[in-house]
Amino acid sequence: NVHACPGDNIYFRWAIQHMLNYQALSSVLDNGILGVASPYWFQPGAFQSQYFTTAEQQAYQEYGAYNLSAAIQDLELAGFVDHPAQGYWSYPNGTSEASDPLSIYYSTGTGQSLEIKMLSVLTSAAAQINFTITLSGVSFDTLAYTLLPADDFEMLTLGWALGPPPNPSVYWYILGPSALNEYFNGNISDPHGWALLNKLIYDAPTQQAAVQIVDQLGAYLHYWAPYVILDWGTA
Repeated sequence: NVHACPGDNIYFRWAIQHMLNYQALSSVLDNGILGVASPYWFQPGAFQSQYFTTAEQQAYQEYGAYNLSAAIQDLELAGFVDHPAQGYWSYPNGTSEASDPLSIYYSTGTGQSLEIKMLSVLTSAAAQINFTITLSGVSFDTLAYTLLPADDFEMLTLGWALGPPPNPSVYWYILGPSALNEYFNGNISDPHGWALLNKLIYDAPTQQAAVQIVDQLGAYLHYWAPYVILDWGTA
């Protein structure tokens, strides 16, 4: 939730990304049979290879590669206080995080068992540094039509079916100034991110110009971190 503490703090979002071990996630997904565990916004094989660049890889390594030491540093920069001797963290206001843990909401029903296993990769890593994240299953209607419009969530899982073949412009609809973003994403906004998305949609006169914008966008999305990507479905 980019509109409420702690999700509105970019260091917290980086900390969550640093807790995600894609090797462990790949094992949960049967090493590619059930999905491709990947952090990349422009996934090779899904998007044309020209959209997956060195800049995107470098940005992920800097801001999100699995690194629990970096996660600890980012949590502290987000205002959390580590109490290693006592085995817990506290919020910036002094409240024990263990007594009032952060929660990830997920949609119950089809695929629930796999989703729990995937999210457990994150919660288990968090536990290694004494940070507590719980999982809370709710119906899809509650997730989509109650929690999301009211911004009444801490973290959530939400899948997007982009359709074949995916085009980088879909991110304008998901993250840009569109009704879809406003309703389902709690109006995620970032001035530089929106400028790049608008430029991609309205001001790219050639294919090569679009590629150059996407190069910047892929790297910036890892910095901005509005989402943590778990996997790309094999369908």
